[in-house]
Amino acid sequence: MESMTDSLREVISNIDVTTNNQARLGNYNANNNNFLAPPWKDITQFLDDATNDFQVGQLVHLQSFTLFDAMSAIEIMDPKMDTGMLLEEDKNNHKDDMTFNVNRVLEPRELLWIMDRLLSCEMAWISGHSLAQTIYTCTYFHHIQELVSEECEKSPEGVIQNALKAYVLATIKCCHHIWNEMSLCNVYEEEDFTTNLFGLSLYEQYTDSTVMNMIDASLLEIRNLVDRGNTGEQTTHPVEDLAPLYNRLFMRKSYLFGLLYASHGQCAYLPHAKSEFETILQLLSVKDDPLSISDTIGKGKVVEGAFDPNINRKLTAQAPPRPITLPSDKESFAHFKELTERMVSICGVNQYPTVVSLLNYFKSFGARKPYPDPFSRSKLNTILFHDQRVFGTESVISFVSLAIDELVRPPRWILFPGTINAPDHVLSSPHLDDTRKSLSNFLERAALPFIDYFKIQCHNRSRQRRILCKIVHEWEMLEDEAAMIDQKIQKLVDSETNPCYFASWAYLIKLEMMETIVLLGFELELYSNNEYLIMYLYLLDVLKARKRGLEHIENQAILQKNQALSTDKKGKKKHVPQDITSYDHFLQFIQSQQYYNEAQFRMANGIYNLLLVVQHKTHQLDILKPQFDDPPTRLRQRLKPFLLLATPQPQPTFESLENSINTNSSLDMDNLLKLSDAHFAAAKEAMEILLNMSPEQTRSEMCRESYNQEILGMKRTYLGNKISIMKLSTDEKNRSKKVDVIFRYHPFWPVIELK
Repeated sequence: MESMTDSLREVISNIDVTTNNQARLGNYNANNNNFLAPPWKDITQFLDDATNDFQVGQLVHLQSFTLFDAMSAIEIMDPKMDTGMLLEEDKNNHKDDMTFNVNRVLEPRELLWIMDRLLSCEMAWISGHSLAQTIYTCTYFHHIQELVSEECEKSPEGVIQNALKAYVLATIKCCHHIWNEMSLCNVYEEEDFTTNLFGLSLYEQYTDSTVMNMIDASLLEIRNLVDRGNTGEQTTHPVEDLAPLYNRLFMRKSYLFGLLYASHGQCAYLPHAKSEFETILQLLSVKDDPLSISDTIGKGKVVEGAFDPNINRKLTAQAPPRPITLPSDKESFAHFKELTERMVSICGVNQYPTVVSLLNYFKSFGARKPYPDPFSRSKLNTILFHDQRVFGTESVISFVSLAIDELVRPPRWILFPGTINAPDHVLSSPHLDDTRKSLSNFLERAALPFIDYFKIQCHNRSRQRRILCKIVHEWEMLEDEAAMIDQKIQKLVDSETNPCYFASWAYLIKLEMMETIVLLGFELELYSNNEYLIMYLYLLDVLKARKRGLEHIENQAILQKNQALSTDKKGKKKHVPQDITSYDHFLQFIQSQQYYNEAQFRMANGIYNLLLVVQHKTHQLDILKPQFDDPPTRLRQRLKPFLLLATPQPQPTFESLENSINTNSSLDMDNLLKLSDAHFAAAKEAMEILLNMSPEQTRSEMCRESYNQEILGMKRTYLGNKISIMKLSTDEKNRSKKVDVIFRYHPFWPVIELK
């Protein structure tokens, strides 16, 4: 068969396409004056004969036919792709979008269905589907100009038609603002979003003010009818049918206003945008009202022909459509409410208390479940950094300086030279100017990588891990440069020990990246269960290094506080570098970081020891052995981003980690269970301390709810594993049961459950 297929390809490629056979083509005009038209030859019979012996899935093609051509090709007899295919409904009903009467006067309940259906299409588009399969399927979208005639506009029935036109146009304008944001390429569109307009416009000729005027006029008309109906006057439509339309139209107006305010480059309009999005949440939160939005979802009347799912056949598509199922009306409103809640949160992001709090907010935003939509992530990215300034107003170098001050607390006379005078012996040092110049250069080089660290949190989780793997080496170089600055500061103050202020800052951020890379491997299900042990063991090394880094910063802060106290007692308050109370607040923050690191370290240790039991002692965990590689090769691939890092320590080899596992597994099973239980108990104690700390101490003012949910997820994981430990310790029969490793309560920390 292969030789025959090759022969067919050669025959087709060598076909002599001449004009001698033009007369055989019934639809070809021999007298065609267009001499540039390509000559054609009828090969239908040839292909019929050639494909008689073909099986389903086999293809005969020219040698020039590439994979790209195959991906861009249409499938004959697919109703969504084959524009020449006559559909069954066309045969039976003789209906299509060209004969659908867009000016037919609608009932209120029919307009209600169209409004909710449009929202479903909009939410499907934001989730990643194309316009051709979502918004463009609305027949009214393609006939905006024909929607309302002058006679209808002035009639009582024209109220519904005016509302229809206003709502459709408002939806299109909302899509236009979202499309403008996504076109900035703050996220990777091929992964998250489709910006292809398929050759159509989003009616840019209609300005925002024009659409707003249409909405206001329509709202006024509906409001007048509702008021007349409430007074007992007879109207063309009952109040219970008009009120849901009014609420939805008002909600769409607020949504358009919110997007319009949020699209401005300056953050001065963010409070207005936040107010509009909060109005939407109030409308969606109304309960026990038969006319509210939530109680009228799904109460509309279907309009046949208003949406054409096969519209893709008539558009210029570069790729075949993907299978799509629109969410239900209730699901769409739930997604819309989640989107609005995210926008409310984003619109207050510029009012951040500290840089660390802002970074924690970005981290929690990117890790939310369900994952944020691409538009929300892109908008957060845009608001953070534009016009080469943070939030459009703040200097990037000033922003980085605040971050360093909050995390490692160096002397302010070196970090903020204009705000406080340096000690006398420093001012007289010839090295002062050189040190300040070196620090200024370092801050300039660290500015954009630090901003990028925020931006990374706005990508999807897979992309976050991928980018972190690439930039972790950049922070190693920044750490080396920072270490040289610390040495200059040591000479400047004539100190016996190196304080390592700036190197500690870069080092801690690098460790955070390493920790995130390892943990995201669990969340994204990159690791097989035979890798869990060795990856948790490696994570323990990273957490140990972070613990040492935090202890160093704490010791430096205590030393500076004691020096400030002794200076204050001597009456030289003018040389005190910082207020004493600020050291207390800083130490409270460092302690919260230590407790959080301790909770993670203990959780990893508890899971590691419990996995040792079920994997090496009782063999209750079914291990999936690698088929296409070996464990050392796979570990090198997992640790590839860290192989060339000089710190925190030389990267461990597979042999060293395997030896550690064998040494630990040599312990008695009961001792391993007790050790695991002790680690989980210590983790629980640290988590309870964290929950009792104030948001200011943990720097979680902007994401307190997410922070508490994460800690509570870790506590639930502790309880689940505690139950498994008790079962394995008290009943030997349980040691013969198989176990599952389930990430039920937290994406990083699993529960080992007995089946």
